[in-house]
Amino acid sequence: MRLTYEVRRRLAIKSLTHFYYEFWRVRWLAIFAVAVFVARASGQLPDDSATTLVLYKPAIACVGAIAAHIFWSQCFYYVDCVQLMRERRDVLLIAVFIARGLIYAAFILGVCLGL
Repeated sequence: MRLTYEVRRRLAIKSLTHFYYEFWRVRWLAIFAVAVFVARASGQLPDDSATTLVLYKPAIACVGAIAAHIFWSQCFYYVDCVQLMRERRDVLLIAVFIARGLIYAAFILGVCLGL
């Protein structure tokens, strides 16, 4: 079955708005990370300063958290934690939270150790 142009357009717009709203949820992480990267690139934060280290490592962790959040929201969009809480499916909810925590930890550590 071929999708018409209008259906594909609506699906693309829905997907982009979902991505925008998920990115909007992590906007402060993005602002902090970009501000630190710009300050370091422009020379306002010298490379041999302790302040640079204190600001740069959390900025890298913010990039990992943003990547993990976008990954989770795009790959597991069908997991509705509010619905699971309403239905009292505690074991499944705990499994979802553990999986989400492991994915976030993997992304944050991967980005921090990679950069």
